[in-house]
Amino acid sequence: MLENFQSFNLTNKILILSFIMLIIGLIIQNLRARKLSKSHYIKQRIANKTIKYINKHWNDISPGGLIQLLRGTDPYAFEIITLKALNEQPKVRKIFYSPSFSCDGGIDGRIRLKNKSKNTLIQVKRYSNHIKKQHVIDFINVCKNHNTEGYFIHTGKTSKHTKELLKHSRVKLISGDNIYKLLSNLIIGTKHDIL
Repeated sequence: MLENFQSFNLTNKILILSFIMLIIGLIIQNLRARKLSKSHYIKQRIANKTIKYINKHWNDISPGGLIQLLRGTDPYAFEIITLKALNEQPKVRKIFYSPSFSCDGGIDGRIRLKNKSKNTLIQVKRYSNHIKKQHVIDFINVCKNHNTEGYFIHTGKTSKHTKELLKHSRVKLISGDNIYKLLSNLIIGTKHDIL
């Protein structure tokens, strides 16, 4: 077999090696996709368990208690829960999930509102304290670069400076009581319109 390979001209050798490299690349890509799928599957299960827990204890959870519970949730599971809750909003026509949890370019998802022709960008952050102003600035810039609006959804506290910064942008904040209303749409089927 080696003799046959040596008798090929250079062009044929390059074609065969290119084909082998392509196959190896496809195998590696498939393995990475499986790993990503497993990670998504695990985070999805955590999110579903959290939703079931919240559903079971909904009548006993205050807005502040819900925020505390969400602060203890896996950040990516909180992202999934939030996007599912956004899908229950009356104005949302369609939701687009980001293909990965990290390295997503600052976009965790997109929603298409019924009264808009462009997608609205979503950034979800699970904080236990004050939100980082730089995260908000980065998301404002992402929205500017996409020439669209965005929602920055978080479990933290918002400083006056950050609120002032948001007033002069196309980014709206969803936090505190509005997260409670957002999740009530998902958990008990209310129709709070917070968008």
